Amino acid sequence: MAGVVEQGGFLLRPTTIRKNVWLERQTPESRPPGMVNVNRRLINIQELSELTGLSTSTIYSWVSQRRIPFVKCGRLTKFDLQRIDEWIEKSSVEEKKFY
Repeated sequence: MAGVVEQGGFLLRPTTIRKNVWLERQTPESRPPGMVNVNRRLINIQELSELTGLSTSTIYSWVSQRRIPFVKCGRLTKFDLQRIDEWIEKSSVEEKKFY
């Protein structure tokens, strides 16, 4: 993977929202807090909350209002990491330059 950096025994991939991402090297039980496995395409609400810093109740609210892209797997609500990154890029506001 391009842009992957080893740091402290973990492979990190910097992106717009993912400051600390964790690649499948350890067991899920040894996952450090704040690290998310990026080998999976879909993540759950708790993992999205850790990535974005949003509360789970805010995410649930946005899902019910269809303000954030999500995937339904039966009764489970999952989030596609690539679509979330695209949504963040699209929702970002550019700074205004004053001259």
